[in-house]
Amino acid sequence: MNAIKMMLVDIRRSKFQMFFIGVFLVVAIFMMSGKADSAFVGILYMNFAAVILAAQPFQLELRQEAGFLYLLPVTRAERIVGRYLYGACLPVIVSIIILILGMVHLLPLEDGFLGIFVQLGICFTISLIVISIQYLIFYAIGRVKSLQLAGIIMMAPGFIMFFGISYLIETRVDAWMDFYTWMSQHLIQVTLVFLAVGICIWAAGIGLSYLITKKRDYI
Repeated sequence: MNAIKMMLVDIRRSKFQMFFIGVFLVVAIFMMSGKADSAFVGILYMNFAAVILAAQPFQLELRQEAGFLYLLPVTRAERIVGRYLYGACLPVIVSIIILILGMVHLLPLEDGFLGIFVQLGICFTISLIVISIQYLIFYAIGRVKSLQLAGIIMMAPGFIMFFGISYLIETRVDAWMDFYTWMSQHLIQVTLVFLAVGICIWAAGIGLSYLITKKRDYI
């Protein structure tokens, strides 16, 4: 229960930054029109936004008023779980927004109901894994005193995720064609495996983050 409260604290402290989801959504709508795979790239772009916003609580801790967080009556484990829950809820929010707008035909999603669920599931999993790695880096480094370093850790994983996967989609090199074909024939199985792997990595990230910070006086 306290972990959920810590998640809500992060949401309240990052609520101003969350308005940028709307900005990313406008760009994603333009990206989803015009060519093959555009829906997937647009969904991936929205999850790119989720990855960036997921790091906001770490950057906000550089402010002086963030000291009150360490006075809250919660354990170290609850703080960490709450932070990871916050990270996980952002891709969920993005997925729900895309799904709702797609169902009311405000987004150009033309791959069918099953296709959209598969794309949402894959993009959600990728962003969940990237956010878990991002959080591990923050916890491993400890308190980041440099805004520039915090900005790099906040932006770099998302950029690598978005542009790396976009490059693979655009190039479709021969080495990947068999893999693409196999995936298209096993969409549901691939999505379920992706989700299972993503959740396992997310849970492992919580455990590793706790072990990393266990001997510190601070998180």
